[in-house]
Amino acid sequence: MGIHTGEARRLGDRYVGIDVHRAARIAGAAHGGQILLSRLTAEHVRSSSAIGPGVRLVELGDFRLKDLEQPEHLFQLNIDGLPGDFPPPSTLEHPLELPRLAGSFVRRDKEQREIVELLRSDRLVTLTGPGGTGKTRLAVEVARHVSDEFSGGTFFVPLAPIDDYELVAGTIARALRIREIGTRPITESLHDFFRDKNISPCSASEDEVERKWN
Repeated sequence: MGIHTGEARRLGDRYVGIDVHRAARIAGAAHGGQILLSRLTAEHVRSSSAIGPGVRLVELGDFRLKDLEQPEHLFQLNIDGLPGDFPPPSTLEHPLELPRLAGSFVRRDKEQREIVELLRSDRLVTLTGPGGTGKTRLAVEVARHVSDEFSGGTFFVPLAPIDDYELVAGTIARALRIREIGTRPITESLHDFFRDKNISPCSASEDEVERKWN
């Protein structure tokens, strides 16, 4: 099931309009038993305090839907007692899970081109520099730019809240929706996941990591 909030125009015995089309695409991306919400619907639900006990919204990220120019930010509605563990939505393209950062982005074409070239030849690229110089914003914009080249998806994993380096692997695994299997180390599951998928490498900014673990 897919739910979107918008305007529709009645034409004969049916409703038409871009919002009707968007709702249909969101519904088509959902798996059996899964309930997906658009960002607009999720915002309405949250602002109206319509979520009762045992019901919660899970943010899934940006996904490209057929015939829609811009990615749609999808949420999943989870209800206690009902299945809530589903594969990524069935979109035509790979998941694009990047944050929407506040403020405008000052174009840095030269740096973006250089980083794109590095990403095409290296597994890991680290952006370094003083805090507040826009490394995270630059990394997100570059990731958005090259997302079409990584069929396994593009993910953003914030590490700033992590105080224990031993929690890093588990944090990354949860962002990628990798399940822990018995007593198998999560690092082995991550290794297999990255080996088998074409995923945009992680970009870490120095001020987010160095101040805690260097």
